[in-house]
Amino acid sequence: MARRHEYVSFFRESPRRRGDLVGLEGRVGLTRILMLGLGVAVLAVSLWWFGFRDADENVGVIVTMDDAAIPTLILPAGVDGGEGLGTEGTFECFETAIGWSTFQGGPARTGCAATPLIREPRILWKAEVGVQGWLNNPIVVDNSVFVASAGVAQFVSDRRDAIYALDVRTGKQLWYYQAEQDVNGIGYYDGIVIATGDEGRVWGLSARDGHSVWVVDFGTDSPTYSNPLTIDGMVVIGDDLGRVTALDVLTGKQLWQQQVAGAVRGGAASDGERIYVTGEEHEVLAVDMSGREVWRAEVRGRGQAAEGTRIFATPTIAGELVIVTLIRADIYAEPAVVALNRATGEIVWQAIDVAGIKTGDWANIRSSVAVAGEVVVFGEAYSDLLVALDLHTGQTRWSVPIGSYCLPHWPSPLITGNQVILARDDGGLYAIDLTERTLAWQIYLGNSRAQPSGNFPPGFDADFCEESESGYQILSTPALTSAGVIIVGTLEGFIYAIADRSW
Repeated sequence: MARRHEYVSFFRESPRRRGDLVGLEGRVGLTRILMLGLGVAVLAVSLWWFGFRDADENVGVIVTMDDAAIPTLILPAGVDGGEGLGTEGTFECFETAIGWSTFQGGPARTGCAATPLIREPRILWKAEVGVQGWLNNPIVVDNSVFVASAGVAQFVSDRRDAIYALDVRTGKQLWYYQAEQDVNGIGYYDGIVIATGDEGRVWGLSARDGHSVWVVDFGTDSPTYSNPLTIDGMVVIGDDLGRVTALDVLTGKQLWQQQVAGAVRGGAASDGERIYVTGEEHEVLAVDMSGREVWRAEVRGRGQAAEGTRIFATPTIAGELVIVTLIRADIYAEPAVVALNRATGEIVWQAIDVAGIKTGDWANIRSSVAVAGEVVVFGEAYSDLLVALDLHTGQTRWSVPIGSYCLPHWPSPLITGNQVILARDDGGLYAIDLTERTLAWQIYLGNSRAQPSGNFPPGFDADFCEESESGYQILSTPALTSAGVIIVGTLEGFIYAIADRSW
C-alpha cells in the first residue's frame, strides 16, 4: 500500500451510498489560507459591529449551527488559554470503563479508563485476523479479546470475513465465526457477543465458544455498520437505511425501531436515561429507553455548504453535553466539533480556535472524541496534531504534534490516567502526557514484516505519508484491558497487544 494514498471509504460503492470524502482532503494552498484569513477578519469586524447573535431559544426542535452562540473570548494567535486544564488530578472520567466491552469503553463513549500506565511500550503479541478497518474496533471482556474482521481484502467475500475470539494474554485464537461478507462493529453484554456486518445481519454469539445464539437479517440492501450499543438488556444498532433498531440481547427479538436522516455509520451512545444516535445527513436523535422520541436536531455547517455536512462518528456523552464531530463540505476557521444539550438538543457551543492553533484549515473529523475532566481531545487530520478543547466552551486550549501528516485520520483517542492514547494513519501508536502536554512514548505497527520490533522505519518524519511507498495505516480505535494492555488492529490485518517492558 502506498502511504500517499488515502483510505477512501469503509463501505463499498453503490447507487444509494455517498462517498466518504466531503470537501477538501489534501494539503491547503497559501491562496486559500489567505482568503480564509481575510474572511475571518471580515467576520470579526462584523461581529464587533453588530454584536453576537443569541442562541436559538426554541427547545427540542430542529436547531442548526447558525443558531449556536459563539464564544466571545478571542485570544491572540499562539496564546494557550488553557490554565487549569493541565494540572494533576483533573482528568477524572465522566464514565470510567470497567473492562472494555464496547467501543470507547462504555455506553457514553467517553473513551476514559483508569488503568496502569505504559511508560516504555513493547509488543506483547500479535495475531493475524484480517483487515482492521474503521469499524473493526476490538473489545476486551475478562480474558478474551473479541474483534470483527473485514477479511483478506475489504469489500469482497473471503475466508477471513469473521468474528474472532483471542486469548488476551497470548493472542491465541479461541474461536472464530465465519461470515459471508465484511464484519464491522462488535459489542458484548451478559455472555453474548454482538456484531454487525455488510451482509445486513446482526449476530448474537456465545462469548464462551462462538456458537450462534441468534441472527437478525435486515437484508443485503441494508448493511449494518455501527458499533453496537449494549445497555439494559438490549443492543441498539443502525443500518444503511437510517433505521435505529433495539434488539433483546438474549433473543434478538426487536424491541423498537426509529428512523434518522441518512445511514447510521458510527452508532449510538447512552447516558442511562436516553439513547443518542446520529444519522449521516447531519441529524441527531434522542430517544428514551423505550424508543420514544425526546428530541431531534439538525447539525449543519455554515453558509452555502451547510447541506454538505455529514456525521460518521458515534456521539459522546459528557455531563450535560452530547458531543458530535462533523464532516463538512469545505475547510473552516474552527474545528468540526459541536456540543448539544443532552436534555433539549439545543446547541451549546461550536468549537472555536481561540488559541490560534491553526491558520483556518481545520479538517473534517470522522472519529469520536475522548473526554476526561474538562478536556476534550481528538486527532486532527490536516496536520500531525492531537488537539484539546475546553469541555465547557469548545475553545481550543493546546495541541501536541505527533507522528506524520496523514489523511484523513480515523481512530478515536482514549484517555487513561494522565495519558491520551492515539493511533494515527501513519501506522504509529502514540501516548501523550496530558499534564506535560508532550509525547510520552510511541511505537510503530504499520509494517509487521519490515519492523517487527515496533521501531519506526528509517527516515520516518512529518512527511512520511507523502514520501513512503511502504507501510499500513491504523484505522481502528484501540481498546484497553484492566491491566493497562492496549489492543489495536491495523489495515495490514494484524491485531497487537502493547504492554510495558517492566510488566
